[in-house]
Amino acid sequence: MKRRRMLPIMLCIMFISCIWIVNAYADPPSYPIICKGGGNMTGSFNTYAKDFVINFEKSPQAGSRQEPAPGTCAWVDRPINAQEASPLKYTYENTGMSFDFRYKNMTLNLDSHDNALKYLWDAVYNGKVFYVRCYKNNYGYLTITHVGP
Repeated sequence: MKRRRMLPIMLCIMFISCIWIVNAYADPPSYPIICKGGGNMTGSFNTYAKDFVINFEKSPQAGSRQEPAPGTCAWVDRPINAQEASPLKYTYENTGMSFDFRYKNMTLNLDSHDNALKYLWDAVYNGKVFYVRCYKNNYGYLTITHVGP
């Protein structure tokens, strides 16, 4: 009789524990940022960690009020404040790269099915407006969770 009562209780405890574990490892909520490539914006690859890091300047305006100037980013609803990190970090998977060096020009050929990485690379180096969703982490980056509008 006691065993019959304990089974539903144990199943409920296991179910609640699973939900808690999943939530503990889930990314925090992410928020939209609008950026414009060009200017002093740079992108760099960490091929070991498979990260593409975008360094930018902080726009003094919210992204919804005015398109950011070249090389700057802003949250859609407000500027990025002084205490918030300024590099964006996008983690990609299974991308091969080759560099083509020519006089006063460098071309990167991405052998990738990761369209988000291609979108970011193109926007950063061709002065285009781009959109990402990200969250603030404790490692000095804004971690990108979604690329595109």
